[in-house]
Amino acid sequence: MLRVLCFVLFSANLAASEVKSEIDKVLYGYTTIAESRAILEKLEQGIPYKNVLDDARVMTFKCWFSDVATPNGLITYKHFLKQASSIIQKSSVQVLKHEFIACKAAQEYIQGHYQAATTLLKRSFSR
Repeated sequence: MLRVLCFVLFSANLAASEVKSEIDKVLYGYTTIAESRAILEKLEQGIPYKNVLDDARVMTFKCWFSDVATPNGLITYKHFLKQASSIIQKSSVQVLKHEFIACKAAQEYIQGHYQAATTLLKRSFSR
């Protein structure tokens, strides 16, 4: 817990140029679950960034932390999808678009919607 607190305190003033670096720490497995959630919270506080690409990176990253297992979590997730989709489309970065779709497919799969997950992936990667 002390490690997480120190991590948050020393990185509270995150520059937009560091967004990718912070996300990469999590994606490459250099953080614990608690540290990853602290990074997400810190990144969310910085939205909107000066660069729409950083906003899109944060939204794509946030998708992986969505809770679709509870009714309230599902409602929050659906609201998040509307907001995130428009931000990610504005970024015009194909890799982020594909990663976001892969996350949406994973969330569909978690909910037991296997066909919807497959359809999302097929549609996305056949373009």
